[in-house]
Amino acid sequence: MLELTTKAESIDPASIGLQSGPYTDLTPVDIRAIEQQVRILTAAQALLQVINTTPSGLVLRDPYVQYDFLSPASGGIKITSGDWRQPAVDGSSSLFYSTATGDITAAPVSVYITGFTSKYNMKVITIYGFEVVGTGNDRGGKCICINTILLKRGNVKLIDIIDIQGLSTGSPPRKILRTPVMYKAADDGNVLFTPDYATPADANKFDRIKPICVVCESLGASQTG
Repeated sequence: MLELTTKAESIDPASIGLQSGPYTDLTPVDIRAIEQQVRILTAAQALLQVINTTPSGLVLRDPYVQYDFLSPASGGIKITSGDWRQPAVDGSSSLFYSTATGDITAAPVSVYITGFTSKYNMKVITIYGFEVVGTGNDRGGKCICINTILLKRGNVKLIDIIDIQGLSTGSPPRKILRTPVMYKAADDGNVLFTPDYATPADANKFDRIKPICVVCESLGASQTG
């Protein structure tokens, strides 16, 4: 036990390769501190990639599903509704999940990607959590139909797997990630959801989950202030 304690005292938590998953609990002050740090880092990356040359030429904003993400159908097409809904409304794809295996190794469904149509080369996106929208505080049961969220670059590089099942029981229904995921300008973002086993695959199997993230782009690209 002494050897283990000594080794533990020698470890700097910041040196760990990846601290995966969401925090178990946070205060509002904690969340504001995390948010502020994420915003600063996102702006710094935008300056490094010359999205603009000065901080005053940048805007930090919430994500908009129609501006910042694409439906993966046909290699990436515009989403036709501003609602946060998975599968996304794109005018061509199914509006519900078609599987009910819960298998995170075989059944994840790509729900959002980035590409030239979403101007991915002109913005930096940092995801640091997820929340359920479209449900009230008096919900009586589970309010999501997935068990995990996978964050990838393209179809190959898996950045992190987030067990998100606790979203249904949280109040508010929100999870903040221990390690934010940044998609730099021109990164091929790919967000996948794994439909759960418990919910039958029918027309009622869909989600309304919003990524908690910061988008940084040049001031005037979408908003002028």
